[in-house]
Amino acid sequence: MWPTWRWRCSTAEPDSSYSDAAPFRCRMSPHIDPRVPFVQAAYRLLRATVKVRVEGRTDLFERAQRGEAFIFASRHGQLLPLLFGVEGLGLTIMVSRSRDGDLLASLLRPFGFSMVRGSSSAQGRLAAREALRILSDGGRLGMAVDGPRGPRGLVQDGILRLARRSSVPIVPLVASCGRSVVLHGSWDHFELPWPGSSVVIEVKGPIEVADSPAGLQEAGSRLAESLDARFPGESTLAGPKEDLAPAGPL
Repeated sequence: MWPTWRWRCSTAEPDSSYSDAAPFRCRMSPHIDPRVPFVQAAYRLLRATVKVRVEGRTDLFERAQRGEAFIFASRHGQLLPLLFGVEGLGLTIMVSRSRDGDLLASLLRPFGFSMVRGSSSAQGRLAAREALRILSDGGRLGMAVDGPRGPRGLVQDGILRLARRSSVPIVPLVASCGRSVVLHGSWDHFELPWPGSSVVIEVKGPIEVADSPAGLQEAGSRLAESLDARFPGESTLAGPKEDLAPAGPL
């Protein structure tokens, strides 16, 4: 079980030898989300019983296993079934700095995934720079195009800017579950495969982002089409090339 670390603050008793005021003291202490054991147990059960088949551009998975850099992209709601198929690719997953992000990070670390954390504007830019460094070193990145809070199925432009800056292609991934439960109450309609069911992962063709506004627009439209998603269009692409906005953490 992997704890997260949080600041804990308290007011201590006043020390008469120094001050009449009680000092305000903070320290870092480990915090374990009570959901973690249950979620890890459920993940292990599904991982052991779900049958996964990879179709489409399977050569891209083979190239990733040989150390080639890719940005693997999906919709947030299909994260869980896709995780079963990408173990062994050495992925670094972008995860938001939120309570749910802490839970996801605690779930993924024991199974060989690395994490880049960031969600707010400042944290997102730092996370994007770290992601750019990973890709420049030949690493592989996993991102949800509509994360971390949606709207569901709306491709954010951060992943496109990251692909353009790094010159690393985006590989869309789509999961089809034989039997599953869809959490319609969640913003992303999160999908949970049924134990013992089958999952087919389709690897779509790579999408390269040309260094121009038109290139961003074309790549965004292709990515949205590959994931049965939506792309808002040119209005979101007005920023300069150097502006690495938050890049869609999970």
